[in-house]
Amino acid sequence: LLASGVELPGINKLIPVIIDLDTKNEDTLRTIRALQNYKAVRDQFYSDTQKFFKTEISTLKNMEAETTQSGTLNEDFQIEFANIDATFWDYMEFEKLPTNADKDFLKLLYDNSSTNEPNAELNLNLKVGFKGNPNVGSIIFNELKETLEYKYFLTAIQPGDKIFIISSIFGGTGSSGFPQLIKIFKSANQQNNNIGKAKIGALTVLPYFNVSPNSKSAINSKRFASKAKAALSYYSQDAEFKKVNAMYYIADGSETVYNNNEGGELQKNEAHRVELMGASSLIHFLSLSDSDLGSKTKHFEYAIKPIGEDKKTAPPLIFSNFFDKGTGVDFNTKDIVFANLTKFKYFSKIYREFIPKNLDKDFSKNLELDKDSKTNEYKYIKAFVDEHFYKWLEELHTNQGMFTPFNLNGHFDDMVKGKNITQKGKLYDTHKIDDSFLKNVIGKAIPRYNSEILDKKKRFLQVMSDASNECFNKLEKLP
Repeated sequence: LLASGVELPGINKLIPVIIDLDTKNEDTLRTIRALQNYKAVRDQFYSDTQKFFKTEISTLKNMEAETTQSGTLNEDFQIEFANIDATFWDYMEFEKLPTNADKDFLKLLYDNSSTNEPNAELNLNLKVGFKGNPNVGSIIFNELKETLEYKYFLTAIQPGDKIFIISSIFGGTGSSGFPQLIKIFKSANQQNNNIGKAKIGALTVLPYFNVSPNSKSAINSKRFASKAKAALSYYSQDAEFKKVNAMYYIADGSETVYNNNEGGELQKNEAHRVELMGASSLIHFLSLSDSDLGSKTKHFEYAIKPIGEDKKTAPPLIFSNFFDKGTGVDFNTKDIVFANLTKFKYFSKIYREFIPKNLDKDFSKNLELDKDSKTNEYKYIKAFVDEHFYKWLEELHTNQGMFTPFNLNGHFDDMVKGKNITQKGKLYDTHKIDDSFLKNVIGKAIPRYNSEILDKKKRFLQVMSDASNECFNKLEKLP
């Protein structure tokens, strides 16, 4: 969404920090690759005059380099705060406990069944996380405050900074990590009172998929609902959660089923609409003023238009499933999110389909577009569009039709479902988006920026931004 130009109100820099005990989780790794790719594109192509890739994404390491010379932090977006390749039994150093009473007490608290029993907590191998056991994760999360990244964070947070925590609460890592973070922040106020003053928002992700049955796995989706209820009950009663200014809740009743992989390279779930709608919670949170938030926690849910009489069978969502202005809602996803997303889809389509067959044209030569985009900086654009953006859209389409607003292989004119630009009754030659139209808008945009933007890579993205805007203007508005 940030690549498409969606803005974070009042924020010019976002610092994502990923906390996951399973450092080899493929979902996590491809998230990191997307963030790295975003940074590379922005560094090479962004200019102050256009919206694509507008928000700066940074790491704690980058922040440290700007403020100190110590160079101690990890280069990545992820905190490897434990990286444990041991069982919970070994982590607790069970055999070193001083008395049998201590050992008996630990066995009373945690299941010590056979090592072949996947739900035996003391025998859990922690290499791929807590496997849906927040009572295990809450112990290990105490180590977080000992990491170099957290200690730097304590000193780095400034007045006006905001904190947003995203966690699922029907597993282990998220439901145990979320309350631990709140407690850590509260105790850190003595070291840096900017943390105490910072507004905190949180997205709480409730069950939105199931996993296939596997008797050898510690993960059982039949337990998701009870875990989520237990977590919510705890949050509602814990006084420390009053520090959270805004809580966002999202769930999905669809019957999505993923393979039951406990973690590592095999955990690669397809993109889901809950993740897309959940992302909008950060934008909404930042749009709220300090007076809007006040001293009492505010709670928000996400709503879409009714999707039929049988609420359990949700058809694919398209843009017309979302509310327009004037319906009384205080957040308009169409204008704030989907308009930009559509413009970026136009840009990506121009880049993938129009440019390759027009490399001999004057505009391509002016922008130094290369047929082999693997050998210059354009490789970053190509990677982001192909490997991240299009792959994401394809997964949303194929994941049981979760969110299908675009005809991925259609023409420019019918790219947006429910809104054909050349529908019957209009003049085809003036409304159609074809090669002639694109050559014209790109040809006019280039001289506009020749003297203003000297770097041809930055000029390219500005021109593409203008071209995508012209395409969107043909659309007039989303259906």
